[in-house]
Amino acid sequence: MIQRMRTPLLGSIFLVLVVLAACGGTDESAAFAESASAPAAPAPVPGPAGGPGFAQFSADTAGQSRLEVAPAMPAAPAPALAPAVAPAPAPAPAPARGGEVISKPAPDDSAVTLAENGSTEREVALVAQQRIIVRTVDMELVVADVSGTLDAVAGMAQELGGWVVSSDRTQKHRGVTSIRVPADRLDEAVRRLRDLALEVEAEVSTSRDVTDEYVDTTARLTNLLATEEALLKLFEKALKVEDALKVQTELTKIQGEMERLRGRIKFLEETSAFSLITVILELAAIEMAADAGADQTISVGQAARFRASFTPPEGIDNFSFTWDFGDGSPLAFGERTAPSLQEDTRFTSTITHFYDDDRDSPFIVEFEITGTGDAGLVEGGDTLIATVTKVPKIEVFAGENQIVEEGEEVEVAGSFTRPAGLTDLTFRWDFGDGSAPVTQEVGEGLTRAVTTHVYPDHRPVPFIATLTVAGLSEAGEVEAESRINILVTEAPPIEVFAGGDVSADEGKEIELVGSFTRPEGVTDLEFSWEFGDGSAPVTGELAAGETNAVATHVYPDHRPFPFTARLTVTGKRDSREVKSSSSVRVFVAESPGWVLSGWSASDNWKTATRALSAVGQGLGTFFIWLGIFSPLWIVGGAVALVLRRRRRAAG
Repeated sequence: MIQRMRTPLLGSIFLVLVVLAACGGTDESAAFAESASAPAAPAPVPGPAGGPGFAQFSADTAGQSRLEVAPAMPAAPAPALAPAVAPAPAPAPAPARGGEVISKPAPDDSAVTLAENGSTEREVALVAQQRIIVRTVDMELVVADVSGTLDAVAGMAQELGGWVVSSDRTQKHRGVTSIRVPADRLDEAVRRLRDLALEVEAEVSTSRDVTDEYVDTTARLTNLLATEEALLKLFEKALKVEDALKVQTELTKIQGEMERLRGRIKFLEETSAFSLITVILELAAIEMAADAGADQTISVGQAARFRASFTPPEGIDNFSFTWDFGDGSPLAFGERTAPSLQEDTRFTSTITHFYDDDRDSPFIVEFEITGTGDAGLVEGGDTLIATVTKVPKIEVFAGENQIVEEGEEVEVAGSFTRPAGLTDLTFRWDFGDGSAPVTQEVGEGLTRAVTTHVYPDHRPVPFIATLTVAGLSEAGEVEAESRINILVTEAPPIEVFAGGDVSADEGKEIELVGSFTRPEGVTDLEFSWEFGDGSAPVTGELAAGETNAVATHVYPDHRPFPFTARLTVTGKRDSREVKSSSSVRVFVAESPGWVLSGWSASDNWKTATRALSAVGQGLGTFFIWLGIFSPLWIVGGAVALVLRRRRRAAG
């Protein structure tokens, strides 16, 4: 109280001094100036160890006064202040300042008051002997009702004399709350929280000894109080406004530091008197049936695929699941699910994993799934065993690259090894031309894959034939493959020539003669003449060594444009048909009519008709030109007539 009254009083004194200095000429200000010109006596404030320091004004070389504040001497260790006093038995805990509950020995009359706020050296020493501990507890509880449990925790805190620091119930299936309870009832609060839970998933209790910090902070505050008192005494003796301002500045700094220390002391007292409990509440999950799938045997480096099925209750829509593959690799997470053929069962998305080693095989694969929705929280899980083995390696060689003609049968012969522990060996040849692959089982002890194939057509780039050998091991199917290139070239064709253009009269028989070549390897040659007038073709076999194909035909009607006759020669090369064709034009003219003694009525009639047509065409042309040039004829005639009349008149 005295300290609070001094600050306004000092401000008033300072204001009066400023006004007097500004007015000047009064006797009081002159006396103040006269006394200020004399050197001020130092005002040491000695004290015992740990007591206050001293403050004084000194003059520098320019005659200006300077404020010197020496800090207080370091405080001696607290227990040494009362070495001969044995602590009395501790009474029941009593509230200290700031609401702290601190057990202290009985008060001793030998305590010496050092500051007006009630702090004593004896009190500091006793606090150092009775440790100040700040305890906190973190708990994770599984409960049947999150919202109801949060209310129960808040009610318990109030009942024990504490309060709720914070509470978060924004999530439907999870809640978080922090409470403070008296330190002496912390164990009781923890026991009651355990009783509220279906399961305690985690409980962590920590203790922090803040005794040293509390003692050090209290001692620093005591020193600052002594320094403040010394400055106040010096302020009362200040004769200059400048000196008073300097003292006021130092007082402001010291008082600010004192307020900070008081706040820290209060915080330590409250945190030690009321322990903090943080509680995380998880809604108890309903069990859900889940199946991780059948046990698997996988080869090292082979893709292992896992997919689980589960049966969620109604009202559960959101799912998240994890896979632990048992080999120390990171967990695999997923959220995608899909319905199965059964309406009440769902599948998770497929997860792929690769095992790099088989030394720790078999591995236990754990599957866990959680679902949320209006029905609450559900969870399920299952395990399976993944046996990882080394893969037997098959060495495959498809053979050498080949060049064949189209239609020619090609033989492919590959080879391979038979690793131990491999059964049910098969090989498959895929010839790369779209035909069906050839698959065969490999007999016991065999290491060759032989088959034949015919490429019906050629192409400029080779076909890629692939040999695949597969077998069964403990880890499942094992296969290997090898490839070769097969270039298919065009076979020599049968060259056919149907002959040059032919002229014929309608109704008269003509002979068509075509020629061809006989490539090596081509047998069973046959020919076919098609005449292009809709009649049946003429076919026949060609004897060995024969290179001509002859046919006769009668065109019954003529036409102004030619008929096209086509000769086709076919044969067989390695049981495959080869064919080649050629065509010829046949001009069929109209046959001559009835002829008597070299005179043909039809020819004469045609000739007469043609002559008459020519005469008519000439007359028509003459009259057309006459009409075109008629204006010229008229003008010329008129001019001639005028000239003629003039001549007559002149004669």
